Amino acid sequence: GPFLTVAGVSRNGFASFDLTNGLITPWSPIALVRGKVSAMVATEGKVYIGGNFTFGTSFPAAWLAKMDGTTGQLETWAPGLRSSVNTLAIVGANLLVGGEFNAVNLNTEQHYLTQYDLSTGLAVPWTTGNYPDGPVDALAVQGSTIYAAGRFNLAGGQVRHGLVALNVSDGTASEWA
Repeated sequence: GPFLTVAGVSRNGFASFDLTNGLITPWSPIALVRGKVSAMVATEGKVYIGGNFTFGTSFPAAWLAKMDGTTGQLETWAPGLRSSVNTLAIVGANLLVGGEFNAVNLNTEQHYLTQYDLSTGLAVPWTTGNYPDGPVDALAVQGSTIYAAGRFNLAGGQVRHGLVALNVSDGTASEWA
């Protein structure tokens, strides 16, 4: 978030807390140079952050980044988004990303919602017509269903005004509306 301290401790936009006692932990990643983090999710010792941010020229990560969950150090990964991230979720072995972007891997068209394989770091494609036609602002996952909310009218190949349930494997909309 847009904070510099938490409970009197310098944290430059990131903080973690011990769930048993509520105290701030020593985890303190590199500070953002500009922008804000809108979403954060952790899995298998990694922390993924999304938003509208940069870390500067020595760390070219922007909009989506991966950090070591213990040290807070940025890890090499180039998801290649072309605009901001609003929401993140883990679905199986993939990172689900929703936001304002229109491409991944710098030039592959995937609008507003995509998945990255956590083992390869590459985007997992769906059928082109299944991507939402507007930004995705919130995600939830239950089993093999992705629930997405946002500023769209079409998603999963169907008319869905702002809320949709999608099949995780191909992005098709379910009957749930």
